[in-house]
Amino acid sequence: MAESTRGSPSKQISAEEVRVRLGRLITSFVKLAAAMALLYLLGRILTDYDASLFGFRIQGFQVVGILRLTAVVYFGYHALSELLWLLDLSARRLSQALGLEEVGGVRRIGQDLIYLMGLALAWYGLSPLISAIPSERIRLIPSLAFLALGVLLAYDMAKSIYRLFSEKFESFLDRLTALLTRGLAESERESDEEVNVGQSQMQEG
Repeated sequence: MAESTRGSPSKQISAEEVRVRLGRLITSFVKLAAAMALLYLLGRILTDYDASLFGFRIQGFQVVGILRLTAVVYFGYHALSELLWLLDLSARRLSQALGLEEVGGVRRIGQDLIYLMGLALAWYGLSPLISAIPSERIRLIPSLAFLALGVLLAYDMAKSIYRLFSEKFESFLDRLTALLTRGLAESERESDEEVNVGQSQMQEG
């Protein structure tokens, strides 16, 4: 039994449904990659394109930028939505494989990763349009906003990873500390024995 990540009541997920979702996910990424390749070629063709529409000057890179943003929003949205749907099932399997009882922590890490992917896709789609803004100060605003969101998501993911594996990490530190201190204790004991032997030999001499 698994729960849908969209908050619907729990239901049994069939293998066929998972297969369909995986197919949609792979297809969306392939279509996105193909669209980006075609738009790259189109951008090379329209390098010197310059036209006027309703009194507005339009350049080739702006046309390609708008098309790229459209492709990223359409195909990227479908790919990320399928990833979010599959996240709950994957989180349960991964938790079992790692011997973790908490599924929520693994799910949250997966969500942060997916949101980071979405943020990267959004930046990839918007960057040509942002670069067309004439004012450098205004261009800096969306760049800083994307950077801040990325840092927040990365921080939340790192915090979730630490919370999830803190017990295992502390247990590893305890074992490592015990190993090192046991070696130090043996070295100190051997050193004390050598000192005692030396003192006894001096007294006999």
